[in-house]
Amino acid sequence: MVTDRIAGIIISLMELLEAEAALLQENVFRLAGAVVLLLVGGLMLIIALGFLLGAVYFILQIWLSPGLAALASSLAALLIGGVCLWRARRLVKNA
Repeated sequence: MVTDRIAGIIISLMELLEAEAALLQENVFRLAGAVVLLLVGGLMLIIALGFLLGAVYFILQIWLSPGLAALASSLAALLIGGVCLWRARRLVKNA
């Protein structure tokens, strides 16, 4: 009688373990897919930012010398990047 109960509990625990393992595997695959998409999206955003900065540089060359246009577009990129990093640091610090 007691052995039947113990066997039933062990079987139930094994079934629960199998179900949790299957759920974990599904979540790991979903997470891996999301990470791949984030990496591809981030890479595309970096490439797009490079093209955007190039366009800003070429537009600024209309009014400024090439050196000043490069300086202005670089300073704008540094300012935007610095603000993003500062904001991210504040978000992490407050979390």
